[in-house]
Amino acid sequence: MRMCGLTLIFSVFMALPGTSQEHAPATRDTAERSTISVVLFPKREAVLSSQVSATVVSILKEKGEAFKAGAPLIELDATLFKARKKKAEVDHEAAQAELAATDKLYQDRSKSLVQLMHARREAAQAEMNLTLATHALESCTIRAPYDGSVRKTMVEEHELVQQGQDLIEIVDDTRLRAKFLAPANAREQIRIGATVKIQLDQRPAPLSLEGTITHIDREDDPASGTFEVYAEVANQEGLVKSGLIGRLAIADLAGE
Repeated sequence: MRMCGLTLIFSVFMALPGTSQEHAPATRDTAERSTISVVLFPKREAVLSSQVSATVVSILKEKGEAFKAGAPLIELDATLFKARKKKAEVDHEAAQAELAATDKLYQDRSKSLVQLMHARREAAQAEMNLTLATHALESCTIRAPYDGSVRKTMVEEHELVQQGQDLIEIVDDTRLRAKFLAPANAREQIRIGATVKIQLDQRPAPLSLEGTITHIDREDDPASGTFEVYAEVANQEGLVKSGLIGRLAIADLAGE
């Protein structure tokens, strides 16, 4: 059944001094609509780790600096890996030449099938080594997987880092995720795709944001009588920082 013209509002209710008993029903009605808040956090955040053991040559982006996808963030010493790739290229070229020669001799019945299979195996091994060497060399440049900014760096220049060691933490706050706990008795009213309005008061000036509910927890928390709801909020201009707490209203309840 479609619910039209209905607005479900989540806000903090504060009883005013001097409220008389005759207003108690309205107070209870307001309280029943819940007194929950919404927390904003980045939709995407990650800690980038080193895939090789090497010395940090330079840190190109510091805490708070923005970057575009593909931009270099940290450079590691690539001297050793350049040499390994060069050797792999030479070995690969030699293996391909050996394979071509062996194949020709096999066609002339001067080489056995076993010798041909051995040459093919050596060529495949050389190609794999070249792929690994190329990847290791490229891994000396830590690049941004998406647009964002640096939350913090975890290493210093000239420091020797090990494979798997955390290097830098990044965040993309151009889209935020809003999380709130809705009362269990509101489950039937909340639908994926519903529009949400978030009021932020903890700023130099109040700000209202809009977003869309993206997913709803299927299970209620029996202890609190609530369930988790998530919404996505656009933040292209970066006006809102993650970690803020606001009040949320669902202005459109979609669904049949």
